[in-house]
Amino acid sequence: MAFRFSLVRIVALLCIASALPAQEMGLNFATPTQLARLDSARTPFSGGTLPPVVDLSADFPPVGNQGHQSSCVAWAVAYALKSYQERVEDHRVLQDGGGNANQSAVFSPAYIYNQINHGRDAGSFFDDAFSLLKQQGAATLIDAPYDETDFLSQPSAAARADAAPFRIEDVRRIPTSDILTLKAQLNAGYPIVVGAAIDQGFQQARPGFIWNRQIGQVLGGHAMVVVGYDDNKNAFHVINSWSRNWGDNGYGWIDYAYFPTAVREAYVVRDAANGPGPVVINPVQPAPPAPPPATAIQFALNGVAHNVPTPFGPAMQFSGQLSVPAGITGQVQVVIQIYLDAGGGTKGPPVGSFNPQFAMPTGAAATGTQAVGIPPGGAATSWFAVLPYLSLNIPRGGPFNLIQTNLVAEPILFYNNFGVKSSGLIPFFVRL
Repeated sequence: MAFRFSLVRIVALLCIASALPAQEMGLNFATPTQLARLDSARTPFSGGTLPPVVDLSADFPPVGNQGHQSSCVAWAVAYALKSYQERVEDHRVLQDGGGNANQSAVFSPAYIYNQINHGRDAGSFFDDAFSLLKQQGAATLIDAPYDETDFLSQPSAAARADAAPFRIEDVRRIPTSDILTLKAQLNAGYPIVVGAAIDQGFQQARPGFIWNRQIGQVLGGHAMVVVGYDDNKNAFHVINSWSRNWGDNGYGWIDYAYFPTAVREAYVVRDAANGPGPVVINPVQPAPPAPPPATAIQFALNGVAHNVPTPFGPAMQFSGQLSVPAGITGQVQVVIQIYLDAGGGTKGPPVGSFNPQFAMPTGAAATGTQAVGIPPGGAATSWFAVLPYLSLNIPRGGPFNLIQTNLVAEPILFYNNFGVKSSGLIPFFVRL
């Protein structure tokens, strides 16, 4: 009897699982060549510890459903991420009165997917989606309606024109094992676009499910967006494209420890400032020019002074110049990160810090300026930052046998919490 009961129970469980709707995916994992084209993301500097919970989901559109189309990449980068970016930039309303996506504000997966799938419903690469967003921008659902049965229709000329202001400017990759950097990007307001190898357990997730191990067969690659994290759950929070019937109303959780195993690709994306619209109301006056890119900011290091007295003891002082063209809005900040010298003034591993005021969220030694707002007409200003030697977690000797450590400093320009430029590497040494 016990054997028959077990068999019936197994059959019942299989019937329940098979009754659940199968979900499409559609991510083709990046090739080594595609990954090599992207720089690594810079970690934003906060001079303190990360909060235990970050949740950006309030600025995302209502969870959608890709249905039986392999368009998850476009759902992640257009529907979820681009809608979030424009919500943050111009406060657009992403939800209509019925709780569904606002068709005139939320961006269309079809506009992206139908242009990068090469005429086949067989998935796509992040690289192609990001390139399209850089070159063309994104169109809303009202301009490019989504139909899961149509992967061939191309955007109209009007849709392409309406998409032009809504581009991205930069993409950086993040190692999926670098949990602290991932959390720091989220804390800075940057969602993380990810590609994961999905298994049967994740596909059948229900409320309260936290993905912390492989469950069943691995089914393929799938794109999602990380919208936050919760140290109480020890997990990252993701928005999916499998309807609100999946997971927690369309959202799911991936355990920190399992994240590097399940997730193979992770990207942070910087929005471009919205350019002019496609229609010129007064034909006598030309449309205003598009705002200059953040890379137009001039950033220079003038010099480094040593043994500068500070309340924290003797320090290095870095100083330089910033020049921001008119039309660029937001905030700028200079961050200096410290590394061991790997030889010849090249970067080795990051150096730790004993003082949280001079540390990245990862615990690595750093210093920097405050983030300052850019005036409407641009600005030209000087900057400086100090780094106390005693904050560095490096070997120490005694009064008569000081230990020398060779180090490298790298000043980085951050624009709206996104690292955009380095002024170069500065070799130096410290004896403690």
